[in-house]
Amino acid sequence: MPSEMDFLRAKWPKLAALGSEAERLMQITPAGAIECLQSFCSWAADISLELLDIRIAAGAADEEKLGALYASGLMPPEIVEKFQIVFSAGSNSLYRVNITTNEAYTCFNHALDIGRWMKRESEVMRTGRSDAYRPGPPPEIPVESSRRPNLFTPPPPATGVDADTRPFYARDDHADGAPRRAAYSKYAPPAPPAKSGVMALFDEYRQYFYIGLAALAMVVVGVVIALAIRNAGKTGPLVLPSVTPPTVSADILPSQEPTPSPTPQPQEQLTALSSLTPTGTAPKYLTKDRWNFNSPNADFNMNGTKYTSGLGMFVASSTIREDRGSQSVSYKLESKYTQLRFDLGCDDQLKGYSDNYGQFRLQIFCDDESDPRYNSDFQKFDFFQANVAVDVANVTTIKIVLTEEKGDDGTLNVIMGNAALVNAEPAEGGATASPTPDASATPTPSPTPSATPST
Repeated sequence: MPSEMDFLRAKWPKLAALGSEAERLMQITPAGAIECLQSFCSWAADISLELLDIRIAAGAADEEKLGALYASGLMPPEIVEKFQIVFSAGSNSLYRVNITTNEAYTCFNHALDIGRWMKRESEVMRTGRSDAYRPGPPPEIPVESSRRPNLFTPPPPATGVDADTRPFYARDDHADGAPRRAAYSKYAPPAPPAKSGVMALFDEYRQYFYIGLAALAMVVVGVVIALAIRNAGKTGPLVLPSVTPPTVSADILPSQEPTPSPTPQPQEQLTALSSLTPTGTAPKYLTKDRWNFNSPNADFNMNGTKYTSGLGMFVASSTIREDRGSQSVSYKLESKYTQLRFDLGCDDQLKGYSDNYGQFRLQIFCDDESDPRYNSDFQKFDFFQANVAVDVANVTTIKIVLTEEKGDDGTLNVIMGNAALVNAEPAEGGATASPTPDASATPTPSPTPSATPST
């Protein structure tokens, strides 16, 4: 399966190989993936120095490379921060054994942003840039014989009040004492507004104000309790008059007939569509109840709800030769069911959830009919329809056809959530709960996904 780093292969094949290896190792060994990403960023720093024509002492450590890139004014501080996060995580992986997959995913996303910035930077025409507006080279940095090259060592934890805990781009000086360049003031966050004298005094003595307020509340409560006790002593104990309930003659009691218990009604019996076996050869990119491919591999999530039953499908973008591609799956119903119910939409927790992943259309055909009994038409990533009901009474075979148009980044991951068939013969006795959760039928976009999209 293609890697997300393949866009670097044309110019920097080694970077693309390191990124692909890190992507492969994320589920197997997160620490190994982070080490690959550390090597990726080390090579990326060297390439960025060449792209921006920045001179630096040979054998410089990764932290010194980042300092030179930041001081040049040609790399945005947020990209420098992404370098620093990956280097710190790589150093921690040397002595930590509990590296999580989420940490590896975070570092991979930072490396992906770095690669995209490098690709954009390499395509910019720099022939018109005047050297008069470029800062000079950083001072020569002596190379220590005991220094480990290309290894970023995180700073020690702060132990005193003078430790500088501000972000990298907000500090006043470099580690070697050189002042920050004025060109970076636009990247620094704005200074907080100055507070008036009253607010500054309140902030300084805030804790004493809260202590005094709590003490005042306790005094008020004590006064209320004391007044209640004094009033109770003056009025004396409260004596309630005895009340004798009236005697009711048995002769005048109304006759009551017993209420008959309700007769249990037959209830619908449901069969999960994922429990049936497809006829013929099932399509390659079809999964039951959750995504269980190498990528994606996650639960079904749609419209902010986790689904534990249903079908997941997508058409791999690599198999689409023209603008559209499709795949289908068929099931034998043998006239045993009356309805097919499901919720339809795209997985909102996977990365393939945006306008960059094209459109999809789901159709359901019954027996030999040429017209579909259900047709979603072509929809975008944020489409969601709840409680879809398709009439399948006296139907022997259904065919589900998914057609997709690929976008710039791939195709969408489509879910038939809680797909279930209603049995033709209802069950006697208690009710069988419907697998479809309460959901709005209005298409609702969900938050930015975090898992790997289909390709």
